[in-house]
Amino acid sequence: MINQLVQSAVRLSLISGVTLLASFSPVSKSLALSNEEIVKILKIPVFVVADEKGKPLIGQFNNKNKKPFIYVFISRDNANGFFDNLKKKNSNVVKNSHVVMQALGAVYETEIAQSSKKNSIVFLYIPEKQQVEEAKKVGAAAKHPYKGGVPLFVLTSLKSKGYLTIKQKDHEVIPLFLTYEKMQQLLQKVKKDKPELAGDLKSEVIPLEGFMSKLKNSNDPNLTKFVLVPSEDSIKAVRDAESKYKGATKK
Repeated sequence: MINQLVQSAVRLSLISGVTLLASFSPVSKSLALSNEEIVKILKIPVFVVADEKGKPLIGQFNNKNKKPFIYVFISRDNANGFFDNLKKKNSNVVKNSHVVMQALGAVYETEIAQSSKKNSIVFLYIPEKQQVEEAKKVGAAAKHPYKGGVPLFVLTSLKSKGYLTIKQKDHEVIPLFLTYEKMQQLLQKVKKDKPELAGDLKSEVIPLEGFMSKLKNSNDPNLTKFVLVPSEDSIKAVRDAESKYKGATKK
């Protein structure tokens, strides 16, 4: 898993070339996306508090009518902060536990696998506070208010309503950024390399949870063009895990 995340992180950090993709046309006769395709799209790191066996800790709502839950953090720092608070409040609860990195696709598979069970677990995706504040600004400017969830930032065309795409090797992809800063980096590149496109672009925000639901329920093959671009900190977390793994295997 770590090796796959490293490859994905490196690929996304080397994006180059800019072109504009027209709006998608509805596709009604295609098959729904396969689970394998969805997992491939969701190949970014997320963080959970887990026990020594790697099993995420499950929280319980005080209201007995609500379901148990698992926190899934987008930010490593947020996950570490949450874990530190748990240790202060009740060290026995988190004994032998630690923050672990998992691929979002793997979390998605677990969520889907147990969703039909009687005592299914709710997966709560926790956004980074700074990105929530940015999402509020972007949503207000785009006249599509941010209504919660983990924000994904995307550049779209004012004229065609299509998505800005970037070229990876021999194919085009549509980046959805987990951080506003990463999206801005691409926008600056567009202004430098393709200034004729820059004036036609605007930033928008969509919730990760809604995007994941669309992947599950839509039959539009164009969805396979989307890629999630993690934060620099998440990419660093992947590289740190790779270095630690390689160091352990050499012993």
